Amino acid sequence: MAFEDFTTYIETDPNNRFSVAANAITVTALSRDEDAWLIKDRGAGHFSGDFEHLFKYTPATNTNRAHADLLSLANIVDDVNGIDTAAGDLLGVWYFKSDSGVNQYGLYEIVAGTPYQVDTSVTNHSVVRYPKFKRDEGVGTYGTLYLYIYSDEARTILIQTISLTLHEKEDFRYNYVMHSYDDNNAAYTLGGVLENLDLQEAVAVVNSNFFTFF
Repeated sequence: MAFEDFTTYIETDPNNRFSVAANAITVTALSRDEDAWLIKDRGAGHFSGDFEHLFKYTPATNTNRAHADLLSLANIVDDVNGIDTAAGDLLGVWYFKSDSGVNQYGLYEIVAGTPYQVDTSVTNHSVVRYPKFKRDEGVGTYGTLYLYIYSDEARTILIQTISLTLHEKEDFRYNYVMHSYDDNNAAYTLGGVLENLDLQEAVAVVNSNFFTFF
């Protein structure tokens, strides 16, 4: 298990909402009226085919209608709503507090500016969770996006599963963490801690016993 080092990501945070450590980002009062995120450029088409990303999320103080993508994959650099209005493409897992005070997770797909989404509805995820964010391109015409929500770090106690049938097959360049949704609503603010992000990608191993002889 290799956790992402968030200090190697590029940070956009004009209002100082983030406190960034190696394996954790603490978010305070991130509003729906600002552009803020951590981002890593993996190179064109890096996220292709199936993937499975693991992370831990602990919500803090949220107002009703607070909203941000905890993780996103995209091919342009902007906030989530900006990618939508620019007719971009995105896959994401978001966190939202409803008008009735229910803390929800959701899956989000944007295809050329058309959004599709599904959420956890009435289940109130107001405490620490250990989600698994997964794409399986073998299910359906264009693949299916899944979010498995667990209550334990070993991911043996499954609380809820949601899925979203995808509308295109798309490869992605950038991965975002704590990706803001800017629709000019400054009153709606979100807080929490995202940590231990594991993209579960292979790490190259260098054989120290390899020698070249001349």
